[in-house]
Amino acid sequence: MVALGGMFFLAIFGDLRALTSSSETVASVSGAVTAASVALDNSMRRAESYNVWTTAPMADIPPAAAQPAEIQQLQQPAEAQQSMEDGRSAALPPNLVREAETPAPSSKFGFYLHVFADPAAVIHQVRQVKQHFPDSPIYVMSDGGLDFSNMCKREKCIFTLCPPANDRWHPWPFFRRLYDAALSLNTEFIIMLEPDNTLHGPVKRIPQDDAGGVHVPKRSFRLAEHVEKLAQDRAPGFQWSAESMQAGLCGGAYFRTEAVLDAFSDENMMRIDWNLLGESVDKEIFSSDFAMQYALAARGWRVGIWEEVAQMDKDKEVPLAGSRDAAFRHYCSCYPGGKPTYNLKLQPEDEDLFAPAPAEYTVPNSNCQLCYNLDRYVENWGSPKCTNRLPFSYSQKLMDTYHPELKSKPCELPFLCKPQQALPNSVHDSKYGFYLHVYADPAAVIFQVRQLRKHFPASPIYASSLNALPGQLGSNFICCWLRE
Repeated sequence: MVALGGMFFLAIFGDLRALTSSSETVASVSGAVTAASVALDNSMRRAESYNVWTTAPMADIPPAAAQPAEIQQLQQPAEAQQSMEDGRSAALPPNLVREAETPAPSSKFGFYLHVFADPAAVIHQVRQVKQHFPDSPIYVMSDGGLDFSNMCKREKCIFTLCPPANDRWHPWPFFRRLYDAALSLNTEFIIMLEPDNTLHGPVKRIPQDDAGGVHVPKRSFRLAEHVEKLAQDRAPGFQWSAESMQAGLCGGAYFRTEAVLDAFSDENMMRIDWNLLGESVDKEIFSSDFAMQYALAARGWRVGIWEEVAQMDKDKEVPLAGSRDAAFRHYCSCYPGGKPTYNLKLQPEDEDLFAPAPAEYTVPNSNCQLCYNLDRYVENWGSPKCTNRLPFSYSQKLMDTYHPELKSKPCELPFLCKPQQALPNSVHDSKYGFYLHVYADPAAVIFQVRQLRKHFPASPIYASSLNALPGQLGSNFICCWLRE
């Protein structure tokens, strides 16, 4: 069953007379995402490394000759490699101490680059991927930021400019964009990179799990029972392990394509009660690093610790987590001298490889958190391109907690509601969702949708048809979000 975001789900077969309702009470478990290793958790969380998503100040960019050592020297000296693992094995669970292997063929991996601005960093990163992974396809997605079409024409990568959604805080567009990239790349694994990641060689430790990332010691997540229950459909007996919870899915993480196409699909991710998670834990579960953990666990996919991604902190040479010879490095904002790729200077010959975002993509409060609404997305950008096709509504409790100003002031959050209009309670507290089981009779169906819009303006509507409709060739079952 597809979750529509309402408290009750109403099925309509033929007409509105046969309405039934049911509810399932889910125990609310208080608490928050816990992290015993606060320094590491804060270091890797994108919410606190905000300049990952904003343009590096031009005044701080050094001359081209003064590039960071981490970029000038990608390979460590042999003697440094010999001692790189000192102290690292003891920090890992015994079953995770893995020796480096023969480098994996680069055709095994596809790369997904999630970008916004910082053209010098993005262009450099694409070229580094091509150097170390010459057979790997590259997919670049810009979240309403710079247009890198010209770069991909020259560097032979795939580029998609999506509408702005601040998707790192909204799993509906974030998951869909990674899903679309997986379809396009068509490789066994996807490695996700952010503009602040640096590359230091090929992958030497073959992925052993369905997803993997940097080690976050002793971290755990609340409400495991909710996602474990959902996971039984695909993986009977699945339990969300401590090791999985200790894998941070920041830049440098890998994902098995099969897992992405399953866990991040529109339908499967909507089976999760995101309002329950947000209310019982906190808003951090909506950030992509954490939301991906819940979504993968809800489908029974195993997430593990991967020594090929290192978390760099206050020491320029020794990682806070991960191996010193890791293929990928992720940096905190506390790194001495700043994040290396943000110190790069754009070369004159590369100035024509990107263009500004379309003017309509420049909107106020675009960095808003908990500001997603499918209707507003379609109204703003004309289609559900780059986002989940199924609707979601935040609960009244979440809105009161994180946007209390909307109870008394006109809306100033264009991603969530129409500007200068108050947000009705019904918009984010829809009690009913409607399921329309249809076959033909278009006049009746259209009339019914309009009647629902009139009497239940905030309720989501989900319709399915046993026959393909015109324009939907090759489909035997149609699921669509109907709006009037």
